[in-house]
Amino acid sequence: MLETGSIERPRPIANAIRSMLQNEDLHSVALDLRPQLEELGLTDADRIIIENLPIGGALTIGQCKAGRSWTILPHEVDSVGFIAPADDGRTYALTVCVIAPDPSDHGLAKTKGQFTLPVTAPLPTAPATLLLKNERAAAADPATNVIPLPADAAQAAWQEETARQVAEAEARLKAKQQEQLAKIEELLATEDAARTSAVEAKWRAEVERQVAAAEARLTARHKEQLSAMETRWRARQAMRPSSADVTVPSIDEQLAEARQQWRAEQTAARREWEAETERRLADARNEWQIAEARRAAALRESWQAEIAAQHAADEPARRAEIER
Repeated sequence: MLETGSIERPRPIANAIRSMLQNEDLHSVALDLRPQLEELGLTDADRIIIENLPIGGALTIGQCKAGRSWTILPHEVDSVGFIAPADDGRTYALTVCVIAPDPSDHGLAKTKGQFTLPVTAPLPTAPATLLLKNERAAAADPATNVIPLPADAAQAAWQEETARQVAEAEARLKAKQQEQLAKIEELLATEDAARTSAVEAKWRAEVERQVAAAEARLTARHKEQLSAMETRWRARQAMRPSSADVTVPSIDEQLAEARQQWRAEQTAARREWEAETERRLADARNEWQIAEARRAAALRESWQAEIAAQHAADEPARRAEIER
């Protein structure tokens, strides 16, 4: 809607901006609007809207509207000045629109024309006292040609404080990661010990079972051998002629000798079996420990990579929070 009738009272935001304009530290740049507005046929009934002001930018006259735009009246054209967010020499492109009332309907407005107006912010200047002080310092030390500005000092202090807070946050995060890693390693060690004990118990039970089975087989085989030996001996005794001069060992002596030989063979076989089983158990234990170490290392690397990725993802938000 086109503004008609008397000029409305300035809004609170315009009053705040005007009070801000009284600050002598702010420098405005005059806007040369007259030549291009005359080409568009500016009249007293028209309104000039200046848009695309940067965040923190303002005009020295007019009314501030929504969307970083200002409304200027025709009699204010020659007094408009642009205040940049900072005196940094940056160039901004402002859009200037001329709005005219519609003759057929005074409640509506139409765009009469528009153009882009480039404006450059001024460069920073140092106060006179600071310049005098720097001139004296330069006279005392000709090699010094850098003039420190208050804004530079504040920015350096802010950067130093930000870097300190970021370093402290990273140190806390690293300490927390180390604590979590220590807990994981402790849990892995406990789990490894429990698995090692379970595997050893399982292997020892298997060894005992195999030894008992081997002893049962040896006992059964020797019983068969003793029974066959006794049968053969009795058959030979029955076929031999009796002679008083021939001394033949009794069956009991031969059985005792066979039993003694069997026990010796059984003891040797048991020792050999136990040695072989212990060797196989040690090999299996070593292979299992190597596999568990690799699994734990892979789990640790995966966890560290996940923590690093999470840290990298949270880094922008953390830095934005610190800067804010």
